[in-house]
This record gives sequence, C-alpha cells and structure tokens, in this order.
Amino acid sequence: MPIAEFRKEIFALLKAHGSPESYAAQPAVSPRSQGTAGFSEDSDLLQRAEAAVEDAFRQDCSALDSAGYDLEVMSDQPSLKRVKVRKGADSIRMEWARDSAIRYFPFQED
Repeated sequence: MPIAEFRKEIFALLKAHGSPESYAAQPAVSPRSQGTAGFSEDSDLLQRAEAAVEDAFRQDCSALDSAGYDLEVMSDQPSLKRVKVRKGADSIRMEWARDSAIRYFPFQED
C-alpha cells in the first residue's frame, strides 16, 4: 500500500477518538513511494501540554493496538514519544510531542 494511503488509514482511526486539542503535522508533500524526492516516513501528533502528550499517546496506542497494528516504542520521554507503527509490510514512524501554544494561522482540517 502506498505510504500516503497507510497514513490515511491510521489517521482515520485516530480521528474517531481524537481531542480537538490534538493535531497532526504531516509532510506537506507525501509521495506515494520510497525513493521519490521529499519522501518522509514519519507523522507528528502534537499537543499543547506535556500531560496531554502522555494522554494522547496512551489513547492512540491503545486504539492502534486494538485495530491490529504492531507498535514498537522507539523513544518514551515526557514531551516526546516515538513509535514505529506496522501492519503487514507497511510501516511509518509516529511521534507524539509537545508543541508551542502560539498559533499564527488557524488549524486547517485535511
């Protein structure tokens, strides 16, 4: 499955129980296959508070695990969690992190 489709599948699952305070930051360009210019294998889920990082991380990992994804925790720090998410031959890295509360532009749903 192209990486863009795999991301869509994961984010559709996470959106179902997501908080309005949680938002995703993905590459502006999400090429369909490895080896193309600008290819990125990660997605970020950002929170405004450190405690929210932990809460979102636990909830999202529980949802992913329940849906049959394999999770490999690569980093588990208070303000940054990094996980390799796999299902079959597909995988991406996901990060849950604390972000600045300063916003210059309103959020845009994609």
